Amino acid sequence: MKVYHEGGKIYFHDKEQGVFGYTNYDEKLWEKVQSVNWRVIWGKPNSKGQRKGYIGTYSKKLGKYNKLHQVVMIHWYGLEALIKAYEKDFIVEHMDNNSFDCTIENLSFAPNNVNIAKGQTYDIERVEAIPIAAINMYKDFETGKYQITVGFNNWVVKKTEDGLTPMNEIRLVYEDDYRRTLMDAQDILYELTTNGIINPKKLNHIYMEEEPAVLYEFKEGENRSGVIEVDGKMHIILDEHTRLIKVAPNKELYKKDF
Repeated sequence: MKVYHEGGKIYFHDKEQGVFGYTNYDEKLWEKVQSVNWRVIWGKPNSKGQRKGYIGTYSKKLGKYNKLHQVVMIHWYGLEALIKAYEKDFIVEHMDNNSFDCTIENLSFAPNNVNIAKGQTYDIERVEAIPIAAINMYKDFETGKYQITVGFNNWVVKKTEDGLTPMNEIRLVYEDDYRRTLMDAQDILYELTTNGIINPKKLNHIYMEEEPAVLYEFKEGENRSGVIEVDGKMHIILDEHTRLIKVAPNKELYKKDF
């Protein structure tokens, strides 16, 4: 496995197995990562024959906990926090359900039973809903707050007194409450896929940021794929071939005094 860092990330690449893992670069964390050899640790196959893999090490140099997400959580939150979480039957949750994404904003302590239910419903339905919208959750280490981002791949409008405004994406900020944040993500997913709407008044966020869509009328013969420049800014052209998979959180929103 090739391990290296660039652009603020530490990467773990196993070309033979097609595995690409990563976490945030930190000088002290990088020292720990370099001190051992890493590999993909595969779990037992489920009823469908599928196996979940994790980046890990069989070395004991980093202590008892040998998976990358555990090493990352210990580095940022401390060993005692991880031990206490396990004592309460909590796990380290990969919020996007990608076990190779060990960035600190993708990891959170979560009740094991809630995680199991999430894996059987939300994680599956969220991927199926991408033609409509990309829904993702993030956690900020410094403030403890969560953020849900929703990028619309289908036509979604906001109803106002002045009429209808097409929307590109929204970001919702939450207090340090994983379960409440997940419940809202599930509600957003259900309402969008079932009724085609989001009612922010029924959600539990403390702040919402909205980004309207940019409308552009193509000229005859103009290329309609890829990206286009409008008023000096580059925009992705969304269609059945190009869709949003993730919308990054706005880190400045975590610092707002609500």
